[in-house]
Formats: sequence, structure tokens, C-alpha cells
Amino acid sequence: MVDDRQRIDLPRRGSIVRRLMAWGLALMGVALFANTAAGLFYSRRQVDRAAVELQRETASMTARYIESFVTHKIERLQNASLAMSLYPLGSEEQQLLGRLTLKNDSAFNELSMLDDHGMELFKFSDRRFFSPSDLTDQKTSPARATAMRGSVYVGPVYTSDRAEPLITLAVPVKVGPAQTIGVLVAETNLKFLWDVVGGITFSGGGYAYWWIVKAI
Repeated sequence: MVDDRQRIDLPRRGSIVRRLMAWGLALMGVALFANTAAGLFYSRRQVDRAAVELQRETASMTARYIESFVTHKIERLQNASLAMSLYPLGSEEQQLLGRLTLKNDSAFNELSMLDDHGMELFKFSDRRFFSPSDLTDQKTSPARATAMRGSVYVGPVYTSDRAEPLITLAVPVKVGPAQTIGVLVAETNLKFLWDVVGGITFSGGGYAYWWIVKAI
């Protein structure tokens, strides 16, 4: 009888051992999968974080380049306005200086001089001819208001009919430290941004413009 019970119990014990082994292997598999998934998730987060930092740095560098460009154009206008302040508003000498400024800097599309009331005295463009009848009253323009207070005006970016990005810059024309007699206004072309932004490759579709604006 003892031998018979032992023969009957042996298969049951072997079945329990196999079940325990199967459960153990299953738990090890789950643990291994969880560990691998956690490692992949962590690695992906690290890669994404590094990509974001790279995008921010690239956008920041581009924003500094754009700021340097605009600052340089403002300095060109200030030098022109300083030379123009030696002559009467709207004089032939001022017009000659305006034409030379426009000719020597391809970033300027248009250049105009406003008197202290905001009336355009002359206006030049590298693309069209302006007659006296084309001159308009700009007394309500923010460029005139800002520059007449003695400050530099930098307008928002807009686009031309050719889809080129443009920006309006204006500087005061002074005959003394505190006496502003006119305003020199320039429509400035930012099409160089196409080359700058076009050379930036960002992951996830490339939101270069968003990052640059955020950096500025």
C-alpha cells in the first residue's frame, strides 16, 4: 500500500514543481519586459530632452543673428539721419543722401523722410518711382510717433506681395540733443531669413520659426 501511494504521489509532486517553474519563468519574463520598457522609456526621454536643448540653442543663435542684423540696419539709418540733419528737411542734399543710402544697402526697399507733422517730404524705392502725388500723411503712424519722441522704432514683421518678410525701421532726425525735426523711415527686407531658417533642421516636422520667435 505504501509503494502504491508513493507511485500515485510522485506525478502530482512533479506537476506542482513544473507549475512553480512555469510561474517563476513567467514572473521573470514580466520583470525583464518591465525593466526593458522602463529603460527604453528613460532613454527616449533623454534623447528628446537633448533634442529640445539643441533646438533651443540653435534658435537662440539664429535670434542673435537676426538681432545683430536689425541693429546694424538701425545704425546705418542713424548715420544717414545724422548726415541729413546738416541740411534742411526735404532739401536736394537730403534726397541725395537718401538715394545713396538706398543704393548702398540692398536690405532697404524704401526710404522716406517725414516732417515733424508726419507728412512725407520724399520717398524712394529700388522697385518703383514715387511722384509728389504719391507722398502721404503719416502723422498717425506708430513709426512717426515713436521716432518723434527721440526713440528708435522697430515694427512688426509683415510680408510683401512677393511674400517677402519685411520690417519697418524709423529713427529721429535731430538738430540737437533734444530737438527732433523729422523722421527717417526705411522698409527693410528680411528675406535673408529664408536662408538662415531654411538651413535649420529640427525634429518632429521642424518648428524653426516657433523656436526662433520664442528665443527672441
